[in-house]
Amino acid sequence: MSDHIAKNINKHPNFNQMDKMEQMSYALQSLFGEFIKLVVLVILFLLLGQLPLFLISILILASIRAFAGGYHASTVFSCLIFSIGFFHYSYSSRRLFSNICS
Repeated sequence: MSDHIAKNINKHPNFNQMDKMEQMSYALQSLFGEFIKLVVLVILFLLLGQLPLFLISILILASIRAFAGGYHASTVFSCLIFSIGFFHYSYSSRRLFSNICS
């Protein structure tokens, strides 16, 4: 899908850079992957009744992401699975710590 969009953009008369098409396709794949991951995570935490916790977590992580580095998966699916696991761990540890502290 991203290749198709990149090819259509390249056909536009004001944009004719074949050498940039591969980069554009990669960028579109990354954007689509992030969008899909975000939608899945929002639905998952909505079903868990913990959407506010997820939104706070994602805002904090987004603000430090450029400086923190971290794990980079090789596929969109493995990234999605890792992200679900990470946020599930965050959700579970919050419940664990609230039980210990009370």
